[in-house]
This record gives sequence, C-alpha cells and structure tokens, in this order.
Amino acid sequence: MLSERLLDLTRAARFGAVGIAATAAYFALMNLIAAPIGPASPFVAHVIALASSIWISYVGHHSFTFRLSGRHGLHVSRFTIVTIVLFLLATAFAYGCDKGLHLSALVISTLVGVLYPLASYVIHSLWTFAGGGPAQMESAAPERVG
Repeated sequence: MLSERLLDLTRAARFGAVGIAATAAYFALMNLIAAPIGPASPFVAHVIALASSIWISYVGHHSFTFRLSGRHGLHVSRFTIVTIVLFLLATAFAYGCDKGLHLSALVISTLVGVLYPLASYVIHSLWTFAGGGPAQMESAAPERVG
C-alpha cells in the first residue's frame, strides 16, 4: 500500500542512517584527499568523495534501507536517474532562491537539506527500490481461502 511504503518509520530511520553515513564519508574523504593533507585539489577531492558517497548511498539503501538483494541493473539505473534529476532540481531551486528570491545561503541550504532527502525518500520508496522487499513480497503473496 502506498501510505505504508511512505510512512514506514523504521525504514525512514534506516534511510536517514544511510544518508548520514554517506555524508560523513563524503566529508571524511573530501578532507583526507584534498591538500594540504592529500595530494588532490579541493575540486578533484570533491568529485572523488561525492562519487564515493553516492555509491555508499546506493549500496546502503539497496541492502539496508529497502533490504533488497539482486536486480542491481534495474536499481542502480533508477538510482542514477533519480540522483541526476534531484541534483539538477536542487541546483535550479538553489539558483532561483539565490538570484530570484535573494535568500541567504543558510536559508537555501536549510531548504535543500530538508527538501532533497524528503524527495529522495519518496521517489526511492515509490520507484527506485519499489518491489522485491519483504513488505512487498508479503502483500504480493496470494491469499488463502478457507
């Protein structure tokens, strides 16, 4: 059921934990790879750290948040599409908030920080990782009569 998929607080907590882990990995890698500690420029370090955190996010959501196994071709394709679309939407939103509404960086980052994960959770729950999880498997089982 649609509302069960979106209002599953345990899954939402797992989603948040994966997001925090991916973000922590990004910050750690970014700061270890970038000069003065590491050999890379901040931009190169950002690209490496972001790519790594996206993979951590995918693997974490696939196996921990949504508790799926297999079908990586389908799920990673959908995850990539969602990540690209949300990145573009967040960037356009931030641009509009900055140039059009003249909001502060704190307000923009707070709005993106709330809206991006919320949209990500909804889309990943309803499309990216839909089907194949334990809850969906149970509801898809035929009912016994008698």
